This record gives sequence, structure tokens and C-alpha cells, in this order.
Amino acid sequence: MYHRGFSKSSSACEVLIRKTAETYLIECTVIPKSKEEKIVGVVAGSLKVKLTAAPTDGKANKQLLGLLAKEFCIRQSMIQIVKGETSRHKTLAIDVSASLPGYLLNSLDEN
Repeated sequence: MYHRGFSKSSSACEVLIRKTAETYLIECTVIPKSKEEKIVGVVAGSLKVKLTAAPTDGKANKQLLGLLAKEFCIRQSMIQIVKGETSRHKTLAIDVSASLPGYLLNSLDEN
């Protein structure tokens, strides 16, 4: 259930994923201008991601989409930011044909 690099404490509150007919909706918190680019874990029901890019001219958003596409082994075009384009708190839509990692699917809200 734990993703590499995730500790048990970071998964104490699982990220909530909602499934629609065509997408998975995932809450994400981004920390731009960090020293490293990585998925930190799940904090307060949100997937926390550190990025090295600055939040100017969409650079951090582009890096976020690239990192998640690589992590989930999908094309970058299968991920969209549907809410929070200019915020640290984002809602991401990922195509349902994508194979999400088990640590995310375990928290899928089927309602």
C-alpha cells in the first residue's frame, strides 16, 4: 500500500480520489521552488508534490504534469489541471484508461 519513499505517517490520511465516467479526480498540493522534485506522500487527504520549478509562466504546472505522467507511466496529455491552475492546491483529472498505482486506487471513492 505504501509507495516507495512514503512513510506510514504520511499515509495516515489517504488521498481521496473520485471517479467520474471519464476521469479520476485527485487533490494535489504543490510545493514549488523546492530543492528536489519528488512525490512526498499523502498529507491531509492531498497528494503532496515537491517541484524545483518556480511557479511562473506555468513552469511548475508543466513539471508537475511531467512528474506524474512519469510516475503513473502514462502520457502527459492524459493528465489535466481542472482546478487551481495558479494555486498550490490543485484538482487533477487523469484519464480512466490510465493505470494508477495501487496506493492511489486503494483510496478510490466509488460514490
